Order: sequence, then structure tokens, then C-alpha cells
Amino acid sequence: MNRNFGRLQEETGEALQEALKETHPISRYRGCIRILESAGHQLKEMVVTNPFATREDEIHHFKHEAPEIYSQLFYYLELNRLETDRDYCDPKAFLAVLRRKKIAIDEYFQEHDAICRYYSQGSAFQDDYLFIRRPTGQFLGDEIGTFIPPDFTIGTHWFSFIKANMRLRDWIREELAKGEAVWEGESAKRKPKLRWTGTRADLILLLCALSLTGCFNNGELTLKQIMEWGEEEFAFKLGQYHVALGEMSIRKEPVKFLHRLIDLVLRKFDSMTA
Repeated sequence: MNRNFGRLQEETGEALQEALKETHPISRYRGCIRILESAGHQLKEMVVTNPFATREDEIHHFKHEAPEIYSQLFYYLELNRLETDRDYCDPKAFLAVLRRKKIAIDEYFQEHDAICRYYSQGSAFQDDYLFIRRPTGQFLGDEIGTFIPPDFTIGTHWFSFIKANMRLRDWIREELAKGEAVWEGESAKRKPKLRWTGTRADLILLLCALSLTGCFNNGELTLKQIMEWGEEEFAFKLGQYHVALGEMSIRKEPVKFLHRLIDLVLRKFDSMTA
């Protein structure tokens, strides 16, 4: 048998490396698709012109060699679809697209648990069924609409999609990590950090009043928890707030700051109705 899959694989790999240098993602992936489609045609011609000598040779080709080419084709076809979606989505919406695709991949692995385990464990007891061609084409029983032509095998179809989905899942994870980091960074830029520039006593009084109203977590938070939140949120060290509250309680006007807030709000409302 004079099939030189190693040379085809090497030439295809070199061509893909050149195609991946293209800066525009869609052009880059379409170039990869053309290369892999050509490799697929060459693979079929090699099989036709150089028939397999044994069933073991046929199984080896459709179990190990063919999925190398077709899995990459399926992978770049999906990347091309996703990059096209990216052009019509804002960054946050595209992250949602990626999450849905990852869920679909996870569901694929769950639905095909038996063949996935067969692949990962390197099993061979069903190789005659999975990787020997049938004289006529056939449809996959559990995947309506998936037709396996007579020059292909069911096992090659499954193994190619398993390999493609594993690679695609890794790509999506990387894109999600990058996209979420950028989104969080942009959100942080849009959200100004509040820093308390009033007095320590006024902040303690304000947080105490908010605690007494029970307006946080249905009143379930303690005064200590609210004070700790205030320190972190407003970047201000409150120290011994219990002592400060005790000192306020004996002042002539202990809630002067709160009265000032009320006065300012009432003035604001008066100006709005004037």
C-alpha cells in the first residue's frame, strides 16, 4: 500500500501555519478550511488509488489518520461561524454566544458518553463496526440527518467531532477568560471608586442609621458587618466605632449630620418644584 498519510499531514500542517498568519480572523479560518477540504479530497483519492491490504489497515486509517484531517476541518468551520457572530455582536453578547456554545459541547459529550469513553480509553472491541466502510451509505440512527457516505465511516464521524469539540472547548475557554477580563476591566473603569472625604464621625453615624433602618439584606446584617462593608466600600478606616457612637450619644446635637442631610434634601425638592 503506497498511501503516504504522513507526507499529506506534514504538508497540510505547513499550509495551515501559513494560513494562520493572516491577520483577519474570518479570512484566516476560511483559508484553513480550503486547505483542509483539499486535504480531505486527497485523502479520499489515496484510499481509492491504493486500496487497503487488510482490515487492520482500513481500521487504522479511519480510526487514527482520517480524524486528524476531518477534526481540524470541523474545528475551523466552527471557528469561522463564531467569528462571523462576533462581527455582529457587542462584546458582552458575544460572550453569551460562547457560553451557549460551550454548553452545547458539554451536552454533546454527555449525549455521546459511550463513544467518548471508547475514544479516551483507546478501546478496540467495536472497531469492525465503527471503522470499516459499508458498501452503501447510511444515516446515523441517533443523529437524524447525518449521512455517512460509503467512503467514510461512523467511527470517523464521531472521533472527528470528539477531537474538534475538545479543541473548540479549549479555544472557547481561552476566549471567555480574555473577554471576561476585558469586560470586568471596562466595567471597573466605568464604575468610579467612591472614597469617603467627610469626617469619621459622620460616616459612623450614617452607617449606624442605615443599620437601624434594616435596609440591607432584609435587616439581617449586624452593625459590625455594615461597618466592615463601609470601610471597604468607602476606603476609610473606622476603628473603634462603638466608642465613637458612645461619645456622640452625650453630645448636645448627636445627629447634627443627619439633620443636615434632611435639610439638603428638602432644599433640593423645593428647588425642583419651584
